[in-house]
Amino acid sequence: MSNSRAIPSRALRPAFALLAALVAVLALFAAPAGAHSDDGEMTVLRAEQSGPSTIEVEVGIVYADQHLAEEARVTATATKDGETAGPVTLEGGGPGSSVYRGAIEVPSPGAWSVQVVSEDPTAEATAAVEVVEEQTTTTEATTTTAAPTTTAAPDTSVDEEDAAAVDEDEDEGSAILPIVLVVLAVVVIGGGAAALAARRRSES
Repeated sequence: MSNSRAIPSRALRPAFALLAALVAVLALFAAPAGAHSDDGEMTVLRAEQSGPSTIEVEVGIVYADQHLAEEARVTATATKDGETAGPVTLEGGGPGSSVYRGAIEVPSPGAWSVQVVSEDPTAEATAAVEVVEEQTTTTEATTTTAAPTTTAAPDTSVDEEDAAAVDEDEDEGSAILPIVLVVLAVVVIGGGAAALAARRRSES
């Protein structure tokens, strides 16, 4: 009878081993999916002046296993020569984003050191920003007034005098022409009469 009881026990050993392996696997996958370490990594994406006295800050945060830190608590503080601005809370981009951004108002221009600190996960980063005072430049328009241009009328007095002289010469020529014609007629007629008288004398 004792031998018959031992046989089923040996037959079930492989099944118990398989069940134990399944339990171990299920326990591994049953761990919370969102569980991460407390440490993280932060990268400054942007830290620059965005206004007369404003520093714009943008950082990216991941856990040590490189998963996105979507619910971190992030603050930024600016310091310069004993002056402090902040801390201010940086706002996250929402689900699926581990980028946090915000703005710090500083009291004066100069070289500011910006320190960003994160909790859950724990991480920090720094950046240097030079805040310059904006200069207001006023440009006066220059108006140039041109002197009016006057075009002198051409002097026609000489031309008018020349034209009058030509007209006078033409008038004198017109008056002399009949006299010349009469003289020529007298000469021609007189010559013809003399020639006729000489011919008659020679014939007689």
